Amino acid sequence: DGELLRTLRASSKALRVVAYSPTGGRLLTAGDDGAARIWEAGPEPVAQADHGAGIRSAAFSAEGSFVATAGGDSVVRVWSSRTGDRVAALDHGGEVMSVTFDPEGFLLASTGANRTARLWHVGSWTLARELAASKGQVLDAAFGPHGGTVATVSSAGDGAVYRSGSGGLNGRFLHENSILDVAYDSTGARVATSSKDRTARVWASEDGDGIAILAGHGDIVRAVRFVPGGRYVATAGDDGTTRVWEVDARPQLRRTPGPRPDAPARKATSPDGSVIARASGAVVVVADQGRRYELRGHRDDVTSVAFSPDGTRLVTASRDHDAIVWNLASGDFVRLTAHSGAVADARFSPDGRWIVTAGPTTAGVWSASGAFVGFLRGATELLEAAAFTPDSRSVVTLEEGGALRRAACEACGTLDELLQLADARLEATGKALTEEQRRLSD
Repeated sequence: DGELLRTLRASSKALRVVAYSPTGGRLLTAGDDGAARIWEAGPEPVAQADHGAGIRSAAFSAEGSFVATAGGDSVVRVWSSRTGDRVAALDHGGEVMSVTFDPEGFLLASTGANRTARLWHVGSWTLARELAASKGQVLDAAFGPHGGTVATVSSAGDGAVYRSGSGGLNGRFLHENSILDVAYDSTGARVATSSKDRTARVWASEDGDGIAILAGHGDIVRAVRFVPGGRYVATAGDDGTTRVWEVDARPQLRRTPGPRPDAPARKATSPDGSVIARASGAVVVVADQGRRYELRGHRDDVTSVAFSPDGTRLVTASRDHDAIVWNLASGDFVRLTAHSGAVADARFSPDGRWIVTAGPTTAGVWSASGAFVGFLRGATELLEAAAFTPDSRSVVTLEEGGALRRAACEACGTLDELLQLADARLEATGKALTEEQRRLSD
């Protein structure tokens, strides 16, 4: 019941690492005094390894025989966890940011400020391969639960999933700011990341495609972990909160007969015919009754242009992984950032309330103001187009191979329909709103 069992006096300086041995019974602590200490039942450490600089990362090997440490230099040091004797010194080639062992016991990963991750053979301590992983410092890495893949994240906001045996790339993914933490679910099918952009995100490890954006923290999200079972993700942030999120990875896009959505348009005319917008590289050129101006915000070629039903806004998709919603009167814009690759298409719903984007293999649904609603998954090939049905209640996607898929947009109903959906989901939990809660919801 929260009773303190023991206090270990390791150092007068800050501790940065605490970890249990995978085999149990021993505890690892390390921190700013540069020492890694192994503890068992007694009040004194049974082994100590002196890294020589403050330790920011340390880890046990899979069977608990070794400890690896990383500090303020370019060397990964490997120690015997029994004696504290140094076993190996591995030159990463730049300041080392993190170390982690694979759960099968074959590889050690180190990440560094030199924009790379390195994989080392356990035992021989020779370099297995280098992963030129990032545009920024590679801050962290995590192995899949069976060691077959490794995910890396960076200060530039980009991450990647690699096959650890060959170094081949499965896929890349992006946040809007530095990614600070990465973790796999128990199956290895999904990777979760947390970021300075105040979100955590969930990705498919097979291709890096987005599954969910977990937005709600008021500050940097420092840590992320899957809850055992994989249905929930826990996050911790600088806003002082820990949050638990439900993540559903089931595919929603299912095969459907026609009609096919029109091909994405790189030139569009407003509903009243008074304004024309066309893509020109990364720029959108707008002609408005004799006045010509340019919309600049994309970082790569624009792939589609579409007006809102009332003609006041424009949504554009781009190879830069983003879509942008433009207010044509003010020139203000909102960037829609979620996809892990080029966005082939972006369009408004016929009622003007929603936007759909076609990422590599997922369709993203957004409010017309730019708030992310969710991903629709299930495509097996790259998406060429995405559009709403005439009633604005479903999304239809077209894949490169010609497959058509359709998914209902549950969030796109009327207020009454959304309340009915909320009541149905609440009933499924076996709970009910109190009269006071219902009064407040009215």
